[in-house]
Order: sequence, then structure tokens, then C-alpha cells
Amino acid sequence: MLFFAAAMQAQVADSTQKLDVRKWKQFRYHGEETWKDSLYIFSRNAWITIKCYDLGFIADPNMQMNLLLDSVQQHYSTKSKYYDKTQRFKLRYYNPGFLVMEQLDSTKKTVYSAKRQSIIPYLELNECRIDIPGGFINIRFYNDSVLSSPIVKELITDVIALKSQKEWHRASAVRATNIDYSDSTFRSDKDPYILYSRKKLNEKIALNLSSGLCLSKAPYSLAAEVKLGYIWKNFGYDIGYYLSYDWNFSFAENGTRSINSFINLSGLEEGFLPRIKTMAGIDMGYLVFRQGDLYEKNTFRLGFGFKGDFWYFSPQMYFPGKFKGVYPGLRVLIGI
Repeated sequence: MLFFAAAMQAQVADSTQKLDVRKWKQFRYHGEETWKDSLYIFSRNAWITIKCYDLGFIADPNMQMNLLLDSVQQHYSTKSKYYDKTQRFKLRYYNPGFLVMEQLDSTKKTVYSAKRQSIIPYLELNECRIDIPGGFINIRFYNDSVLSSPIVKELITDVIALKSQKEWHRASAVRATNIDYSDSTFRSDKDPYILYSRKKLNEKIALNLSSGLCLSKAPYSLAAEVKLGYIWKNFGYDIGYYLSYDWNFSFAENGTRSINSFINLSGLEEGFLPRIKTMAGIDMGYLVFRQGDLYEKNTFRLGFGFKGDFWYFSPQMYFPGKFKGVYPGLRVLIGI
């Protein structure tokens, strides 16, 4: 009984849950010219096309695909009576809560049928476009009843469930067939079939040279760095691991020169800090060469790194060998 009561309570909670568009803020904006990934779903009731920057988006829990499709269905069910459906039409659902209708050309067209060896009417479809972060869903149909029933939602969510989010991310063009939902209670005996082509791996090795200033316990020192990085894309965002070696030069008033060098390791990612559209992450270094007393022996430093196209900025904390007298520092580098 307790299990039954808990299940009923969960069902009621799910039915009252609404789309939270604030969760869409984590999807970085990509222009329409970059929406090259595609998913095509073919069924007896509807032809569905999803175009987006990254198909991994559609399987992301923050997309809330179930709630989004529920919202579209609810809006259309309550407003469909106000629309003129005597002609072909196109609906557009955007900025959740806005559903706009556009009348399309309803001129009757014909096509030659080789099978019948005659001219037959060419039936054109109505459309419903749903805007999503980084793309859109386009549904083509003859009868608008599919928008008021669970069919479309089941078509899309069942196909998405066939692959993991990482598998969708790796796909570039997907076709789903063998789907035959005639109503909300029917399932085809055939399993949906997925045919998809994978993206080319977008990985690269980068070599960067830079110079700048290092501010720490000493007033400042000149810095030069050589950095080797391995970068790849994950759900549309750059991720990189970098290994670097730097030289820190300081000159005393009497002409004495000090050179101290660190070997550094950093892991950076776009979206690490949601409001900053650069790569950001952890940066750490260890003193491996010491000529002069610019830094104590066995000094270790740890901080955050922020990387742009031609600059690197890293506030850090320096830990001397015995972890006594910890002090802050700052590295600012410009290079290629």
C-alpha cells in the first residue's frame, strides 16, 4: 500500500511539473548556420526533423524534452479552435508560451505516378516548428490530431531513449524508421531502427608561445612560457589539457639576475564557469629550476586559469616548501 501511495504521489507530481526555461541558459548560443546535426524520424503519422548544433542537446536532462512536448501539446489543444485549418498551415512554438500560425500555399498540385501511370494529387503537409536551444524540431503531418495526442511525444522520446547522450553527441546524421504508432495504445512489432553516421573527431594538438608578467611576493617578474595542449570538443564545448614550462626573470638594482622555472599542468573547459565564455579551469605548477632567490625551494602553486584566443590569466596561491608563509600571485600572459 505504501508503494502504491508513493507511486500515485509521484504520478501527480509529474503531471503538475512544468517546463523550466531557466535550465536552458546552460546551453551556449550557436548561430543557425551551425545547426548541421540532424535526426529524421519517419512514421505513418508524422515526419519529424530535428536540426541542431549538437544532437547531444536533445538527450540532455536540462532540455526537458518531455515537458517541452507536453507544453506544445497543451498550448495547441487550448488554442486550436481559434485557428483556420481549412488551408495548409505552419505553426511555430517559441519562447515557451508563444504559438503562432502562418497560412501556407494551398494550391492543389499533381504528380505523375509511374505505378498507376497517371496523374494523381500531390498532398502537401502541414508543419509545426518548435524552437529549442541550438536548433529546432519540425513536425510535418496531414491531420492535426497528432498534435493533440501523445503520438509525437512518444515518437521523439522513444527514439531518443534508444541511445545514450554520448552516443547522440557523436552522431551527425540519424534516421529512425520502423516506427508505426497509429494511436497512443499501439506499438509496432518491429523495433525502431537507427541508422546514423558519426562525426569526425574534432581533436587537435596545440603549441602556444607567450610572454607576460608574474606578480607574487616579489614586486614582479618577466615571464616566458611554452605550452603544449591536447584539445577536443565535448557537447560543443572545448576541453583541453595543457603541459607547460615557464621562465620567470627578475633583475635586482645591482644588476643581479634571477631565473626560476615552473613546470605546469592545467585542465580547462568552456562552460566551467557558466557566465564566462572562455576556457577556464584548474592550473597548478611546481618549481623545478632555481637560480636566485625569487622563490623558495620546492615551491608549489595552485590557482584558476582563464584562457582566451591570445591571452591567459591566472590568479594563484603560492605554497613554499614547508607550507609556511603562503601568499597570493597573479600570472598574465599574451601570445599565440
